[in-house]
Amino acid sequence: MHNSQNNTAFRVIELFLPWQTIMDRCTLSDELDLSPAERRVYEMVCQGDVMCKDVPRMDSGAIPSLTNKGLVEVYKRRVSPFRDKRHKYIRRV
Repeated sequence: MHNSQNNTAFRVIELFLPWQTIMDRCTLSDELDLSPAERRVYEMVCQGDVMCKDVPRMDSGAIPSLTNKGLVEVYKRRVSPFRDKRHKYIRRV
């Protein structure tokens, strides 16, 4: 009885999470020769723009190599319309 409840819970989760659409957008990562850290960062970026400081410290070294490969780009965006402070973000090219 416990297994059937788990199976239905996974089915409900699959309905709400758009994993297939995310994976369709990230098919390029499978075709390239990426390290595990590069693959993790690229999959984060495929879900949407990511602030550089939100990338785990151990994976942050993959950002320059992904930029050199032309898969992502780093840009600055203002934090607030009332302040001049800017943060760096990563987006997929």
